[in-house]
Amino acid sequence: MVLNHRFWADQFKGAFVPEVRALVETLETRLLPTFANLKSEADAKEKEERERLGSLPGDGSEDMADLAERAFEIGLAHYQTMMSIRQGLLNMFAVALFHLYEQHVMLFHRREVLEPREENDSKFLKHSVFRERLRNLGIDATSFASWPVLQELGLVANTVKHAEGDSSAKLHAQRPALFEPPELAGFGFAGLKSVARVFTPLTGDDIYVSLEDLKRYADAAGQFWEELSDALAQA
Repeated sequence: MVLNHRFWADQFKGAFVPEVRALVETLETRLLPTFANLKSEADAKEKEERERLGSLPGDGSEDMADLAERAFEIGLAHYQTMMSIRQGLLNMFAVALFHLYEQHVMLFHRREVLEPREENDSKFLKHSVFRERLRNLGIDATSFASWPVLQELGLVANTVKHAEGDSSAKLHAQRPALFEPPELAGFGFAGLKSVARVFTPLTGDDIYVSLEDLKRYADAAGQFWEELSDALAQA
């Protein structure tokens, strides 16, 4: 098999890597900033509820401290809900990032690695086939420096999609910090979660992907394509 490595080197560098980076940059610069003023939003919700409660007719026996507490709870609930959505967004972008990487792999695999008669046959559209075909060219993708990080990303994606299971157990063994709420680490409570109990990661609970994690995963995807480009040139 002779691959057009020059064409694909340009595709990797000019399309695949920029698309991965754009995904993370969009999250960082366009979406996460919308959560920047949650404290002010919560205060506004609390004030609005306090004024609403204060305007209700009463008989003079109302406990103002109780009304203030109820208003505070409204503001707090808004803050907690939006923080959960923010974390859920970070978690979901890990899923999107992994599947974008997988789709890039399949695009290259179908268009260049497989024979024309194979590229639309589902039994060949597997990452195991992709790795096997590369090995036939003397390329072991699992030896790339980027490989362990991308495998971690795959575990993150499966954990976010399916909650607790084999992937969450493997991920917890590798990166237990991902299962610790970030606010706990600041108070010295990190490392207390000895098991990976994962119920609702899509609502920002139980697994806590950070923007720094996503950037590390995006860097690994970019490195993968650089490593594959170099390997193809030497095959």
